[in-house]
Amino acid sequence: MAGVDTNVNRTFVEVRVVHSSALSVLVIIVGWIYFVAWSVSFYPQIYLNFKRRR
Repeated sequence: MAGVDTNVNRTFVEVRVVHSSALSVLVIIVGWIYFVAWSVSFYPQIYLNFKRRR
């Protein structure tokens, strides 16, 4: 197979072992809640810094 150029820089394997579709949905919902809570956690510091400058 000389001459075959394969780019594997963006290759990945995703393995999911889920016995319940309800559990899969719950995991997705909890993940989004965690992401939103993490994102919102930065706003108090931004607000305090803005308030101190004025």
